[in-house]
Amino acid sequence: MKLRRLVCIIKQPLSKRDIHRLGITAALERNIEVTVIDVSDLLHPDLRNERSLDLTDAGFNHLVFSGWGDLEENAHILARADLVVMAIVSFGPSRGALPFLRLIARHRTPYLIFQPQIYPRHNLATPRQSVISWLRDLATRIIKMDPINSIIARLSPELLGVPRAAFAVFGSAESAISVNPLIGPDTFRINAHSWDYDLYLEHRSAADQISETAVFLDQYLPYHEDYVPLRAAPLNAEHYYAGLRRVFDRIENELGLNVVIAAHPRSDYTDKPEAFGSRPVIRGETAALIAKSRLVIAHNSTGIGLAVAFRKPVMLIVTKELYHRQVYEKHFYDGFAEELGTPLRYFDQRDAMPLQGALLIDDKAYDQYVARYLRASDENRPLWDIIYDAIAASNLSQFFKQ
Repeated sequence: MKLRRLVCIIKQPLSKRDIHRLGITAALERNIEVTVIDVSDLLHPDLRNERSLDLTDAGFNHLVFSGWGDLEENAHILARADLVVMAIVSFGPSRGALPFLRLIARHRTPYLIFQPQIYPRHNLATPRQSVISWLRDLATRIIKMDPINSIIARLSPELLGVPRAAFAVFGSAESAISVNPLIGPDTFRINAHSWDYDLYLEHRSAADQISETAVFLDQYLPYHEDYVPLRAAPLNAEHYYAGLRRVFDRIENELGLNVVIAAHPRSDYTDKPEAFGSRPVIRGETAALIAKSRLVIAHNSTGIGLAVAFRKPVMLIVTKELYHRQVYEKHFYDGFAEELGTPLRYFDQRDAMPLQGALLIDDKAYDQYVARYLRASDENRPLWDIIYDAIAASNLSQFFKQ
């Protein structure tokens, strides 16, 4: 079936990266009419939700819903769409997504979801964790959870009055076996690869131009707004960046590599010029920087997958404060360390962190990581070409309004 009108519902203000990542560029190339609906203010009213991207000549429609009345007022947009990309859905129904799912049900508009990208220890299993530590984590999760959201997540779509997804995209072998109640027996499953692997395919030619650099995958940790709804403990920015500068000094002096900062896509260092010293801070070129580097330095960034795809050594650095900052953090740190066959290196003190073996990789571990966490198919085409071609070839005419 041919798509004519596509609606994409997003939960964060649109960034330049998102235009490609969410398939908007690929849709426009196929002459598909695109409308992007930004519902950040509805789902995250406690965040700033700054919108700095100039979309004047973007080639697609862009709407911002500032109140729940906007949803009903613009219901006709969802009603006339051939397909809705629900980028606000993760592992199933949620309090924020439910009104949109019910409106879609009312107008019988098919929708597509992405099975969330799975990362090591997403199931919060830490083998070395004691019973007392596990109970403490459980209590923390209970205290901080949203009870209404938890109930919604446990109810079947039928009880909630919402349909199953028409299409589900799987970016890895792990995501393909993860349970999602919005995926039913009639859902058309599209096996593809992760967004990180898509970036790898796009930039792999850059790996021929190796430079003597070490790339730090910045997560903007002291200021990242994702930690607000998670109720994470505040992080002392001065101490954090001072610790990083000491680590980078050692890497430059002892390993002979120039440290470059791959700034987080939503970071803003214009008023923090001394955060990383005099080192280059580059935003929007993470894949290319990794491709050309000798070493990747990271906490538990999702960009670690890119480093693995490019076969770059990964130095995982952490402090005790970061490890215990939020109930989920330590699981991801431990998971990445185990899956990559590399240790966690603590930089709490100036010279205590060992650098031996930092430039080595475990080839078998890297092969397994790609197979488990980056790919669900053997295709090397761009992600959205795989998705749109699968939709066109699906012949699921029952999903589309004629």
